[in-house]
Amino acid sequence: MSTITDPQLPDDTAVAQRDLRVCLPTWRGFDRHAFQSLRYESQDVLAELCDLDMLQLSAGPAFRLRESWHRRLAFRDATGLLAFANPGLVPRPISQDCDVFLATCQTLKELLFVNAVPNWRDRCRVSVCVIDELYAAEVAHSRNLLRLLREFDHVFTELSGSVDAISDVIGRPCHCVPPAVDAIRFSP
Repeated sequence: MSTITDPQLPDDTAVAQRDLRVCLPTWRGFDRHAFQSLRYESQDVLAELCDLDMLQLSAGPAFRLRESWHRRLAFRDATGLLAFANPGLVPRPISQDCDVFLATCQTLKELLFVNAVPNWRDRCRVSVCVIDELYAAEVAHSRNLLRLLREFDHVFTELSGSVDAISDVIGRPCHCVPPAVDAIRFSP
């Protein structure tokens, strides 16, 4: 437990803070591509900084075929219900309450993987989704899948040009958080 000073309170008042318990689903076990290395490295760094419960999601039977069809149909689904269906992953419920549920997605396709965690809304106080590549031009064609973002308390993207388009569709603020890397750590 550490002590911090709250800027809202008088200078002599200290507030005790416990380590945040963060739940983060990861698909590193079945979605292993070189372009995902930054994401998986950032998950490892986060594990060093807080009490991280990393949920290792895994593919169910015939996952690749099911996921491909599920994604195609979800984009065209007039009801919008397929956006909330599991695309063929083994369900992995959260076993204990958490402070933060953090979903980090490279693309909109990965947002569907969150559906493999059936009880995340009930077990986590705050939910955050970070989606890297969602271009403003794609937002209009992705309204069905973007409905899932309405379930999150906070939504972030790396693309400043997409913030307003996403906010308009989900009906809540979306914020831009550009990516960063520790260049000194990774320099030869």
